[in-house]
Amino acid sequence: RTLSLKKRSFKAGAWLGGQRGVLLMQSSGVGNCVNALASLTQACRFPLVMLVTMRGEWGEGNPWQLPMARAVAPVLETLGLRVVRVDHAE
Repeated sequence: RTLSLKKRSFKAGAWLGGQRGVLLMQSSGVGNCVNALASLTQACRFPLVMLVTMRGEWGEGNPWQLPMARAVAPVLETLGLRVVRVDHAE
């Protein structure tokens, strides 16, 4: 299991225990746990708030991060999740 999957499982468990949380991950982590995100948000109806830092943007030096960075928003939207981008500090 990847760390991103474990974090998602911990957040789901916290919600079952009456707590709230935010899932923090890099865009590359989204690609590693698409099935878990879909299962928990669609089939199990768990609430999900995520803060995703976008690899492949903001001067990223690793070109292999670009494909997933471009795919994150469309993938999350396909799962029925609302995506809000913050492009400026203000």
